[in-house]
Amino acid sequence: MIILSDKIKYISTLVSGTALSQLISIISTFILARIYTPESFGVFGSALAICTIMSVMIGLKYELTVIFPKTERVASLASALSVLVVLFLSLAAFLLLTFVSYLHLINLDFPVITYITITALLAFEQISMNWLVRTKSFKIIAYIAILKTTSIAVLQILLSDMTIGLWYGYLLGNLIASFFYLLFTFRSLVSGIHAISLNRISYFLTRNKKFPKYSLPAGALNSFGNQIPILLIRSLFGEQYAGYFLLIRKLILAPVILISTNINKVLSQDVTKRIAQNKLYLKSVLYYIRLSAILSLITFTFIVIFLYNNGIAIIMGENWNEAVALAYILLPFAIFSFIARSVSRFAIYGKNEWGLYYQCIFAIMSTLSIYLCSLITSDLKLVMSCYSLIMSLIYITQIFMVINVAKNHYNKFV
Repeated sequence: MIILSDKIKYISTLVSGTALSQLISIISTFILARIYTPESFGVFGSALAICTIMSVMIGLKYELTVIFPKTERVASLASALSVLVVLFLSLAAFLLLTFVSYLHLINLDFPVITYITITALLAFEQISMNWLVRTKSFKIIAYIAILKTTSIAVLQILLSDMTIGLWYGYLLGNLIASFFYLLFTFRSLVSGIHAISLNRISYFLTRNKKFPKYSLPAGALNSFGNQIPILLIRSLFGEQYAGYFLLIRKLILAPVILISTNINKVLSQDVTKRIAQNKLYLKSVLYYIRLSAILSLITFTFIVIFLYNNGIAIIMGENWNEAVALAYILLPFAIFSFIARSVSRFAIYGKNEWGLYYQCIFAIMSTLSIYLCSLITSDLKLVMSCYSLIMSLIYITQIFMVINVAKNHYNKFV
């Protein structure tokens, strides 16, 4: 009971703190929907999708190594090396993207430097987040989440000049948040930089070779699978429908960001500690799955009530009437995503390759469910229904994979 009460305490700390962050995000979304057009959201969303995918790749997933070390000295070294990797690959990405853009091989909606800056900031946030999770600084995580969401919302409203305001408001808001992440992780980074040597770098790369080998492609595929829908929708159906998808997905996945990702942070810390102490973690995994299932049912009941009363159209305006149907269609996808993302980090179970296999399937099915269906019909609702059904099945598969990993670990000790 003591262990479970600690888990509830950590989760409630994160959820209560980030609840305000999500509330601000939702309220600002309603306001922004009346300021910006669906087309503006479509352009912004597709540009952000590119940055999100790149942010996973330029860190090589070394940010995960910050959680595992038993000593603070080694963890500090891991965080410092992770930051250096991000800086080096951000420069390489800038040169590559500039070259590709110069040859007109891709058409970017905004300057290259803004893409790279946002990408680097998102990658740095993950490194800092893992350090704060390691040190159980959950209140700080919650406070910075509130600051980040508030900054982005206020700046996007103040810079309300079509797509430019959404993009540059997001950029400046992330800069503010990253400053505070740096403030709370500065000592660890300085300590890690002082500890850097060729021997330690070699040891670090050798010991953590699984992360770029398995976790990097798995993370990149996961990001690709999550972001490819808006890119495909914009390409196949236009910016307006991409805007619908972006905003509706943001609203119905708000509980996932609010609750599931915070459950996952606490689970990661709990399971990592148990593995280091050679303890079983099957009961913890099952506990978190049951908890997230109950919370998902409660949460999405309120969302259905909101949709039934035509809440989106009333609050956001007539421009978004067509988006209401998408919300109903994507509800199953959101519910199973809620549960799966609570326990989804295969890396903490030492099963990096399992994560890679799953993410391959996830990315392929996310792409094909939209693209192949669009070849059959030009009705976006039917295409999204196919996407929601297939992705729900994929998330259910992930849940059973996690349970199976935990059971195999349990059987080794019993």
